Amino acid sequence: MIVWHNGALVEGDRPVVTAADRGLRYAQGVFDTLLLQDGAALDAAAHLARLARHAAVLSIPLPFTADAWRGAIADLTRANGAGAGRWALTTLVTGGPG
Repeated sequence: MIVWHNGALVEGDRPVVTAADRGLRYAQGVFDTLLLQDGAALDAAAHLARLARHAAVLSIPLPFTADAWRGAIADLTRANGAGAGRWALTTLVTGGPG
């Protein structure tokens, strides 16, 4: 499995978060799961809008633009061979270290 972390594709078995991430330690984060159907992200704009709205409630700025997020979805779909069929893609944004 390949994941997208801070703008880069990385192997899923490589650690990408540490105990220094206060967002994970103290549950300061938001997530969203969207459906990929035959390689297409369904209702992607609605998912991103909800993610941004919920992050704003916690004063977490999204660390990516809408275009970068859509690009990441396309990159992840290709990298994971998630073409035909149904797949779930989860986005997790935390407050990060601090």
